Amino acid sequence: MANHVNTYVNFNRISEAGQKRFAELCSRLDGWDKEGTYSFNMHDIFGLEESEDGPGTYSWNIDNIGAKWCYMEDCGDHGFSTESAWSVPFDGIQYIFEEIYKVDPELVASITYEDEMPNFVGWSTWNNGGWDEGREWQWEEMQEHMLQQHEDLRAEWNEEDEEWTDEGQSLAWDYTREFIDEVVWGTLQEEVDYYIEHEHDDEEYTEGVRNEV
Repeated sequence: MANHVNTYVNFNRISEAGQKRFAELCSRLDGWDKEGTYSFNMHDIFGLEESEDGPGTYSWNIDNIGAKWCYMEDCGDHGFSTESAWSVPFDGIQYIFEEIYKVDPELVASITYEDEMPNFVGWSTWNNGGWDEGREWQWEEMQEHMLQQHEDLRAEWNEEDEEWTDEGQSLAWDYTREFIDEVVWGTLQEEVDYYIEHEHDDEEYTEGVRNEV
């Protein structure tokens, strides 16, 4: 597995109060107000002092962030991105979502992520105060999909050696980016749109039943 994982966090629906809370959390980041600083240690977002067994240590980061190290970048009103070691920093992102949710119970958020090889890519959604739907593709699944979809790529695949030609490797990289842009982002957007459109269906059904009684 490759070392770096890039994660992109989107606040699909966030109030002014939620944006304000996220800005307050970001103000904890070391170097936040320093001009020319664009990358920050995620462990600072917790607002805790570093110690021998606290934020910044391997075990604490694994337990509370979900990766042995993680940096936040591109922090703004509508989301942020991270670069982390080996895995997605689900726990650190969850902490941020939970803090925003305290002042913004209508928060809807989502993440997409990709290992740098990529060995895996995926997405997850957050609403109603917790993680909801998610989908992850391993490299073997992506490879199978691309081979099925692209004849020119199949022509560069050596079935016996189970590897591509040099031209095939170049094509595979291009089609991998296409897979991420179209399949990963596309299926995520469908999920977010569906949720926002139908989030009150159960309430409307319950209200309808109540009115019939």
